[in-house]
Formats: sequence, structure tokens, C-alpha cells
Amino acid sequence: MNTSLSDHAMEVLEWARVLEFLAQHAQSVMGVAQCRSLALSSDLADACLRQQATTEMVSLLEGSDPMPALTFPDIREQLIRSGKGGALEAVELRDCAVVLALMAEVERYAEAHQGKLQALAQVLEPLSVTKTLKGVLKAIEGAIQSDGSMKDTASPELRRLTHQAQGLKQEMRQQLEQMLHSKRYEDVLDVYMRHGEFLGSSTMCRPAGPPSFWSRESWLN
Repeated sequence: MNTSLSDHAMEVLEWARVLEFLAQHAQSVMGVAQCRSLALSSDLADACLRQQATTEMVSLLEGSDPMPALTFPDIREQLIRSGKGGALEAVELRDCAVVLALMAEVERYAEAHQGKLQALAQVLEPLSVTKTLKGVLKAIEGAIQSDGSMKDTASPELRRLTHQAQGLKQEMRQQLEQMLHSKRYEDVLDVYMRHGEFLGSSTMCRPAGPPSFWSRESWLN
């Protein structure tokens, strides 16, 4: 399908409205983004496969044993940071455990209903990696409470790293507060972002009731 024909098809089908309606029913931040980015298939076989997967999912959701709700926190930033060697706080580890547990639950569900899944099985296939992550989930659940606090059974090393991360965060906040109240940085702090451009206080008038992001105190939150 050429570009002009594809654009015409999306216009006739009101594809943007369809995706927005779909996104409203997503149960996670990543799900919303995925729904809004779905492309109209230009291949008949691919379109039929997607339709079959959709039909299978509807059948499961309307059945007596529906698939678990796919509600989970967005942990992409945490994964990137930990991949670079950064330490995660207890609440962040808890969120990672929530995602891992849901992945394992959906995988078990798919295995129990594999007779009803064909096209959908291909969509869920990447979840097989959860078998190799059981140790990670067990370690987190053994150290972190469901409310994000550490258990008494948490290792001394985990406690040390968590307290160290919290201490560094507090130290950075204190240093930033000192900078914000320092005369030395006053000229720098008087530079604001407006309409995508930086303007110094000498070249602009401050309107009454400035936006909250102009407040120095708001930068600390």
C-alpha cells in the first residue's frame, strides 16, 4: 500500500479516533502509548493475524476465567538506571517486583489456556523470559514489603545501598537549595523558559501570577 493510499485509508477509517478510543481503555502508561502508536497494517496476512489475536483476547475476557488485569507501573527509567549500575530505592524495587509478578502470572495463564491461543500465543511468547527472572523476583519479595518498605530480612548490603541512595538524594537537595538562595547564582536563576526560548529578566516583564515553574521553590520538588 503506497503512502497516499494508506493515508486515505486511515482518514476514511478515522484511525486516529479508533486509536484514541482504544487508548482510553488501556490499563497502564505503556499500554496507552502502545495503543496510540499502532499502525494500520498494509499486509493482508498480518491484518488477519492481528484480527485473530484480537478475537482470541475478546473470547478470553468474556469467558469464565478472564486474563489478569494488565495494570502495572512504568519501570523503564528504573531499568535504564540500574543497567548503568545505579541503585534503586525500595519503592522502585517494589515496582519492579510488581511487573515481574504480573509477567509470571500472565505466562502461567497463557500456558493454562494454550488450547485457546494461537495468534495470541505469539504476542505472549516474549513472557517466557520470566522463567529466568524467578530468582530476581524472589530476592526482591524477600526483602521488600508490598508498601515499598524494607523487611527485617533484607540483607545488610541492600539496607546500606538504600540508605546511601537516600542520603545522596538529601545531600543533592540541600546543595540545590543553597544554590537557589545564593547571590552568586541570581543571574542564572533569573533566566526563564518561555515559549521554548530562554529570556533573561532584563529583557522580559514578569506577568502577574507567574506559572509555578517560574518559582524557585518549585524547582526543588
